[in-house]
Amino acid sequence: MKQSFCVYGKVQAVMFRRTFCLGAKKRGFDAGATNSREDRDKVTCSLVGDREHVERFLEELQVSSELNSWGAKVESIQLLDKFVSLERHEVTTENVEDKPWSTDVEFYI
Repeated sequence: MKQSFCVYGKVQAVMFRRTFCLGAKKRGFDAGATNSREDRDKVTCSLVGDREHVERFLEELQVSSELNSWGAKVESIQLLDKFVSLERHEVTTENVEDKPWSTDVEFYI
């Protein structure tokens, strides 16, 4: 299954993209995430994986109180009709480890 979606909530400046990509990678998915330039409460994401597991991960993103120790939290998810290819994302499961992230964050997903 290939699915792109927008997440809304406390998702920028709180290590959400890193948290999302590492969580996806841990579950065996290919994934990508890109911050919205127009809306600081929005990140566009894509996931590639088994349908049942992708749906479960999307549900987990929404029901978790906080996704990391920086307070990242998803309030809602809007599925997109068109898939955004992973190469178009700023952060992916392929490059997440190569970014100069802050190291003082704990991941809960």
